[in-house]
Amino acid sequence: YIGIQSKGGASRTQARSLTPTKGLDLRDLPQLLKPELAIKMVNYISDANGRLKKRRGIEELFDEGGTDPIAFIEKFTADLFIFGYGTTVAAYSIADDAVTDIKTNFTDSDALTGVRYGDYFFVSNGIEKIWRISRTLDYDAQTGNYSTGNILTGGTSGATAIILEDSDSGVTGTLTLGNISGTFQDGELLTDGGTGSADADGTLGYASTEVTDSSPATVLRVIGARLFANTITPGEVKYS
Repeated sequence: YIGIQSKGGASRTQARSLTPTKGLDLRDLPQLLKPELAIKMVNYISDANGRLKKRRGIEELFDEGGTDPIAFIEKFTADLFIFGYGTTVAAYSIADDAVTDIKTNFTDSDALTGVRYGDYFFVSNGIEKIWRISRTLDYDAQTGNYSTGNILTGGTSGATAIILEDSDSGVTGTLTLGNISGTFQDGELLTDGGTGSADADGTLGYASTEVTDSSPATVLRVIGARLFANTITPGEVKYS
């Protein structure tokens, strides 16, 4: 059998397409390939101009054993991070490389959230009311009352802080502090530049206090000078 033959010869038709060429390009360097043709990219991101940039790596901050995933982690001060998981809210100190539990009896909730607000930190889980976390220092042997707003100074350490609150019980009490600089020492003299004078009874700690007039919240945000929180009523938002 002989096929039909044409005197004009065989004609060719060319088809062009803008779709990517099939297969993997193993010839060119990865950095020279077009990002939009990539099947998989590792450690690179594509910028607005289509160029490849190396993605920044991930650095481990600390390691805390547990079975619950971390729900949030927020920077509180230059040295401290506050984080929450399961029923626990804790603090991690970079300088001490140590974790301190602040409150361990929250109701277990996937909605545990927290945010820094000035010198305080607020936490909620959508079930319980909002809780306020603060830094505190106990004192004893008081010889003069402290004044809020004054700067507290450690006589031995030279550490300083602003007095936010003073829970005075006579010769003993607890100061709530903000803008802390340095490390207060147990037993050192604490003065406030005025009449306040007492001895440090221990070192800096944490206090957690329920905000009694608040509602359970799953979202906490700081906008300007106000702390916003949603409530259990759909569409309702409250602020301080």
